[in-house]
Amino acid sequence: MLQCSSKADVGKPTKKGTEHVFFDTARQGAGEHNKTITTPPFALIPPLDDGDDQNDGGIPKSSPEPILRLQKCLIRPFYEGDAAAIVKEANNPKIARWMRNTFPQPYSTEDARNWISMATNPAPLLDFAICRTDRNTVIGCIGLKTRDDIHVRTVEVGYWLGEKHWHQGIATEALSAFSQWTFDNFDHVLRIEAEVFEGNEGSARVLEKAGYAFEARKRKAVEKRGLVLDALTYCAFRDGS
Repeated sequence: MLQCSSKADVGKPTKKGTEHVFFDTARQGAGEHNKTITTPPFALIPPLDDGDDQNDGGIPKSSPEPILRLQKCLIRPFYEGDAAAIVKEANNPKIARWMRNTFPQPYSTEDARNWISMATNPAPLLDFAICRTDRNTVIGCIGLKTRDDIHVRTVEVGYWLGEKHWHQGIATEALSAFSQWTFDNFDHVLRIEAEVFEGNEGSARVLEKAGYAFEARKRKAVEKRGLVLDALTYCAFRDGS
């Protein structure tokens, strides 16, 4: 797992707009890789009235529209009102343990604001909030890190989820739908890969359930908190192979 923060250009999205790039459910079943995506059509959150920061249901009024609305979560761009929720979920050593060192620990409000500034700056947007469906509050993050030169057709996916939301199928659902969204919206991408540290069995299971296949073990590839660990690479392909 990693916190993606790349600002490199991944290329123009194939659907109109970046903050309003929506999952085209009509494409499901059009290709072999689509068969693993079983998420239902999503509904847009309607615009909310100006006024207080939250409406009567506790939903932030100024939050962006989602790119995906799923059964267990929705995925949308970050905005500045997410800082407190990010800190609440991310300030946890059990999460930071499996992240790259750019992920702060402890995780402060300033860290959250810096992350929101980075995540909302690129065009197109590559990093998104995983949110609860009932209150639209952030419970995690998912995003892409681009490659260049001869690796331009590969992107790396990364994600994290707050501890109290583990073991509920949320990460698997988010990763499955977001991977399909990536292939649908970036025509040049043929391969999505993810890296997990040795011992991170939970994230490895999420990847496998989302249709990713184990590809390689890079021995003694990373050092985290003084420990030298292997890194495991998982991949998903546009053609489903």
